[in-house]
Amino acid sequence: MESAMDALAYLENCKSAPESLPDLIFLDINMPQMSGFDLLGEYQKLPEEIQKRCIIVMLSSSLHPEDRQRAMESPFVHKFISKPISASKLAELRH
Repeated sequence: MESAMDALAYLENCKSAPESLPDLIFLDINMPQMSGFDLLGEYQKLPEEIQKRCIIVMLSSSLHPEDRQRAMESPFVHKFISKPISASKLAELRH
């Protein structure tokens, strides 16, 4: 996807074809036009079928503990990963 807006539009369009939904969404906190937190605000407006099907992993290069705490307070965020992403960090997602 080119932007958070594109991602939201894609998810919205998948309402009628839930098999097209991604299993995993990597969501960066800092994105142009819309932050990851802003996207989460819009995500909560999507149908529950979409919310239940997609696992969101929040990414950030931020070292601010507040960002991690805020991300993990969202019922939609499964995990918070600090960038850069490594193979071991990705392996942790399997647990």
